Amino acid sequence: MIFAHTVMEPIGAYRLQPGEDLSLAPRMPHDTDLSGLIDVSTTTDQPIVITDGSQDVGVVNKATLLKGIKGGDN
Repeated sequence: MIFAHTVMEPIGAYRLQPGEDLSLAPRMPHDTDLSGLIDVSTTTDQPIVITDGSQDVGVVNKATLLKGIKGGDN
């Protein structure tokens, strides 16, 4: 099973794309599975911020999500 923490990009390394705003992005726990990420991704144009407790630790955008679905490295 694939989880958010396996496909996310670390928050410190993430480069915002035009129009993205992490303050508006939905947040999901690091142990959210791929199905949950897909469900949330279909409701927003923003990336998904991945959390560990109350700390933001990573970002999943549409590109990294598609790579996770494909089974490739992000």
